[in-house]
Amino acid sequence: LKIACYTALGAIRMQMQGFVAAPVKDAFANVARLAKDQDGYSAANGPAFYGSFTHAIISADKLAAEEFSRMLNDTAVTDPAGDPNKELRLASLNVETSLHFYTGAFDKASAAFHALRADYDIAQHGTMISSYGADTYAAAQMFEGTTRAICGDTHLVAELIAETDAHQERLNIPVMQPWAQIWGAVALYYAGQIDAAIARVQR
Repeated sequence: LKIACYTALGAIRMQMQGFVAAPVKDAFANVARLAKDQDGYSAANGPAFYGSFTHAIISADKLAAEEFSRMLNDTAVTDPAGDPNKELRLASLNVETSLHFYTGAFDKASAAFHALRADYDIAQHGTMISSYGADTYAAAQMFEGTTRAICGDTHLVAELIAETDAHQERLNIPVMQPWAQIWGAVALYYAGQIDAAIARVQR
């Protein structure tokens, strides 16, 4: 419960004071400290580790991002009984995709995403949004088009963007759809389709 409270506190401070403010870092540092004091991790830690990772990666704290990624993966691996729907595994693969993407390990990012896609089922896992604050598949899916464009597989970009748009339509969460437009535009830009990228940003 303390871990959940500090996660919420960090999220609130992040909105009020910005990603790199000291009180924000303090809240997420407490998440890590409390987690390390436990005898073991449980499925209840999943959303906290996921949220803490998100803060770390966006605020460019690579060491903290790697730490929370490892903690989430350890939780998924060591507590399968507490993860019957593979939610921890999905969250861990999402985090792994993001970590590799933002640190430029694009082939590893794609590998993690494809493992995530193999286990994800929107009917079963779409409800993770309520506890994790994001659809763990969609968040990773948005990176794949850009990843493939950067790696030179520009012929795959249009299909990947179409898949992302279709998934967003099924989720039907208006606040998420602009992010899908933006990330699709990034992929199109890297693929040299400047006009299409601009049109997407304007939408």
